[in-house]
Amino acid sequence: MSNTKKAHPHAEFLRAIADGDSVDEWVGTINHNGAIYTPTYFSDDILRGDLDITMSRTPRTVNGIGVPEPMREAPAIGSEYYRIRLSSAQIVVSCVWRDDAHDRRFLKRGLAHSRLYAAETYVRALLSFTEVSDED
Repeated sequence: MSNTKKAHPHAEFLRAIADGDSVDEWVGTINHNGAIYTPTYFSDDILRGDLDITMSRTPRTVNGIGVPEPMREAPAIGSEYYRIRLSSAQIVVSCVWRDDAHDRRFLKRGLAHSRLYAAETYVRALLSFTEVSDED
């Protein structure tokens, strides 16, 4: 018998709940169908580890807009993520993590997101400071 423990596939999600952290939503895949669930929905699928779950914690607020946290750790090489490039015409760009200098720079600066909606929300919040109303 091996003494090597394997972490539960949803350990981060379960740990956040156990620690009393607020989790605004989790995304699961059941039979290849994506779904977004609120924290009040909890099922045996999570405990069994049957779902492919990504978790986002309660967002911080920027100029009154709830903004999900950017990625804090590098994903596995080959993972899709979204870069925010404010000085480009195409602000949110889908990329594949190669763990090169560019990937690490975006991660370090908080401009890398694991989900498209998170990156788009972040951009909307940042650009809200410079919005010009129709009344001006």
